[in-house]
Amino acid sequence: FMEDSDLGVLADELVGLYEEDRTSRKDWEDTYIDGLTLLGVKVEDRTTPFDGASGVTHPILSEATIRFVSQAMLEIFPASGPVNVQMLGKHTEEKIKQSERVQNYMNYLLTEEMEDYRSSTEQLLFKTSLAGSGFRKIYYEQSYDRPESIFVPAEDFVVSYGVTDLSSSTRHTHVMRKTDNFVRKMQVNGFYKDVDLGESTGDTDDVQTKYDDLTGVTEVTQGGLRTILEVHTELDLEGFEDKAENGEPTGVALPYVITIDYQTNTRLGMRRNFEE
Repeated sequence: FMEDSDLGVLADELVGLYEEDRTSRKDWEDTYIDGLTLLGVKVEDRTTPFDGASGVTHPILSEATIRFVSQAMLEIFPASGPVNVQMLGKHTEEKIKQSERVQNYMNYLLTEEMEDYRSSTEQLLFKTSLAGSGFRKIYYEQSYDRPESIFVPAEDFVVSYGVTDLSSSTRHTHVMRKTDNFVRKMQVNGFYKDVDLGESTGDTDDVQTKYDDLTGVTEVTQGGLRTILEVHTELDLEGFEDKAENGEPTGVALPYVITIDYQTNTRLGMRRNFEE
């Protein structure tokens, strides 16, 4: 319902704000990148303090990280399953049976249906121990006809400066790297706007580049990935204002989710994130 020119201006503004948010945490990114070197997973040839000096980093950080993940997984994924139900209020036979059904179904869902839930949890714990933060994104996936849970590393989740919790955040962005075919499928099923984005040039940030260097992955294998920004923000849009009972605009900004192709600053989707 909005003009393309207005959407273009909005996309440019949001991309600019996203880049400002990235800049505000630059020191954290630099520290994180330097810390990844201390994992000790790569041997380097050194010339300092002399040619042939040892290029090995002690793997104590790797050992501590792996031990943390192993101990945490034992607590999160016990033999009985990851879900344990706690009943509130008066216990009745009906409530007890209901809680057992909920617990059994949730354990079945997370261990059998959502096959990648355990592996994504291990990734979450591993990256959290290194970066200090990690995020899990849960949503309903239509193509699988079930909930989907994915791990979002801290480097791919950008929040505005000074935010203490997401419920009070005025803006946060999930940086997604998707193939051209994935974007095309989303356009065909109507979730993204059907516009020509051209060929993707591939894009990786400094943290991902460091991971690639440590794991021996070259940038050529990353080609064809398109950077998509899913921006959660608050907007007071002209023509879609929040209105009081007398019909007058209140000036209150409302929450929206805007999806933007970072390479072309093209708005792919925009949806309200509030109940009418």
